[in-house]
Amino acid sequence: MSASVAALALGLTWGVPAAAHRAPQAATLVLEPTTAPGRWLATGRGVSLRVDLASVGATPVIRFQFVGRDGQPVAGPQTRRAFLETGQGPPVAVTPAGAGWVAQASFAILADARLVLEEADHTHAFRLNLHLAEPVAGAPVPVPDAPRRSPEGGAS
Repeated sequence: MSASVAALALGLTWGVPAAAHRAPQAATLVLEPTTAPGRWLATGRGVSLRVDLASVGATPVIRFQFVGRDGQPVAGPQTRRAFLETGQGPPVAVTPAGAGWVAQASFAILADARLVLEEADHTHAFRLNLHLAEPVAGAPVPVPDAPRRSPEGGAS
């Protein structure tokens, strides 16, 4: 197991990685928004999982990467398979890219998804608890499904 995943697992979970033949219980990663647009971090003991939203042409992508305290990328585990389970259809493939992984998917699938990293002898599963950025002070807040009043005073 790589040191970065071990540190993240120790800092963010109370469980032990499950054997590869069993479905692992997902540890929850609380992804907090950063000051960089489209970037979230979940921090453990000295290691963070950084999630970036981007696009390649018209295709939305989600990038996952482990970073150290200094914000620099650290090596992730050697995975034989990685994917996102969304509960909405088949798993979304997550492929190695540089020091991290990339999924060709939109931001919307991250809500309550599970990031699964399968290594040769065990599996890590992380439920992604995505916190949205706070609204800008003074910005109008939409009210969903609020009944509209007609000029005569009745609801429309």
